[in-house]
Amino acid sequence: MATSASAATAAPAHDLTKCTTCASTPATLLQCVRCNAVSYCNKDCQKTNWKSHKPVCPLLASGMTLEEAREALPLDPDVATRAQYTASYLRAPVPENASPQWLKYFNGLMKLVRLLGEHEGMARNNTQTFNTPAFEKNNVYFAWDFVGRTLTFIARVPPTMQRMTREDREAWNDTKSRTALITDLILNRQKMIDMLDQTYQHRNTVHPDMGDEVIAAARALR
Repeated sequence: MATSASAATAAPAHDLTKCTTCASTPATLLQCVRCNAVSYCNKDCQKTNWKSHKPVCPLLASGMTLEEAREALPLDPDVATRAQYTASYLRAPVPENASPQWLKYFNGLMKLVRLLGEHEGMARNNTQTFNTPAFEKNNVYFAWDFVGRTLTFIARVPPTMQRMTREDREAWNDTKSRTALITDLILNRQKMIDMLDQTYQHRNTVHPDMGDEVIAAARALR
């Protein structure tokens, strides 16, 4: 649905003087009535753009900028790179009412995923999309992937850790067991290498040194 651009009340996410789809600048533009944040020269252009606009429309209507709305959307693993996934993990807010136990795991895992994502062992893998087979299935890549997935488990746990449902408790137990496993592997380099070589059978893979910061972050989660 669209209305006259003169009826807009919300802060624009696009330049409302031109069509969002084709960038033309007719004298009269139609505007999305849901968010008042995008303009179209006709209904055909609006229909063409609807697939990409639909997921951000309610977010724009809530007052977000286009950049904020795009960042709030789940990433497409076939499009987004691993570097973008790291950035997405790190944008997660820290709840003010979180319990100390929840915060220990959350902050520790966030630090680990940042350090691993910035590690030289992820340099080539970071440029690939998340679903693309990794250039180098080394120890750093494995740890980064494992820690990132563990963050999705703790995200299901109420930060206050009060009135937890059975599903909440399962997610918390999974968070703790996964954290114990990956910290053990990070701190036992040869154990991780043997496991990866046996799993992937890439005997020529170079497994870089994790570095002091990663080791210290893993120890802090023990």
